[in-house]
Amino acid sequence: MASKRDLNRIKELKVEIPYYGELSTSESKEKESYKKLVVELKKELEFLEKKVGKKKA
Repeated sequence: MASKRDLNRIKELKVEIPYYGELSTSESKEKESYKKLVVELKKELEFLEKKVGKKKA
């Protein structure tokens, strides 16, 4: 069974990714930093979903 911590983090990531994705398209100076952050968050989400998927099987 998937840990509650992993499931909560997946929920958080699904909220954070679109938020930072919007910031990465803004005109701010940190635009590139947000793009990099979105990539890292997507990798973390993918990893956690695979981990949770394996535990469910």
